[in-house]
Amino acid sequence: MTAQTVANKQTKIINLGLVLYFIGIFFGAAVAFLAIWGDLEASLFDALFKAEQRLPSLSCPVLITADEEVTIQASFTNRGDRDENLAVRARISQGFASLIREERVEFTLLPGDSETAEWQVSADDAAWDRVVMARVSTVRNAPYRRLVGSSCGILLLPFDVGGLSGGHIVTAMLIIGLVLTLLGGFLWQNGRSRPFPLHVQKVWRLILAFAGLVGTAVIASLMQLWLLGGVLLIILFLLLISATDSFSGSAVDSN
Repeated sequence: MTAQTVANKQTKIINLGLVLYFIGIFFGAAVAFLAIWGDLEASLFDALFKAEQRLPSLSCPVLITADEEVTIQASFTNRGDRDENLAVRARISQGFASLIREERVEFTLLPGDSETAEWQVSADDAAWDRVVMARVSTVRNAPYRRLVGSSCGILLLPFDVGGLSGGHIVTAMLIIGLVLTLLGGFLWQNGRSRPFPLHVQKVWRLILAFAGLVGTAVIASLMQLWLLGGVLLIILFLLLISATDSFSGSAVDSN
């Protein structure tokens, strides 16, 4: 095998790694975008009941399919030294943003106890046939009396995916994104000589930065921190645009 053949094969592997890496980045960014989209729309839902403090334990799925029921849930812990009576209210869209159903869950928490409130929603609850929106709130007494609550949104998938649930689709996207990102990054850097030339070091730092931004955006969006997730995706997009020349040169450079 000639040196030229070896070099060509190495270049193909490096370029393949770069392609796989960006496909993986796309899948991760897509999950973050979908989660942010639903929560962004829900942030405007039932705005008169916005709370003084965020409810960080509120959890909503990212996607729901047409024939699926999913669960919205929020957990509560009594960290004080007295019993706490809670009336948790969930206001959920019912086919329209202006048509709202309200469900209440009441329970008593002893000091140190925790409880989880759950509500079932389906595709029929999606406003504009696009997103199920919910706002969950309650009044907490410790350390002072205040309204605690948050909103979240679940996007309705407009097409059937072979009987898969929304949760299966999101999980598959995350796994595919992670595997392709790691594999692509490994292939891109593994065939290069060490130490990396300066221009290759720059691209490698960008590769790590993109992966870090997407990973953080995914975590933030799944925690209903849609504003932080959105800012991270914007930074990612701007960084990708500014780094186009670096990656274009890297795609054909096997040194």
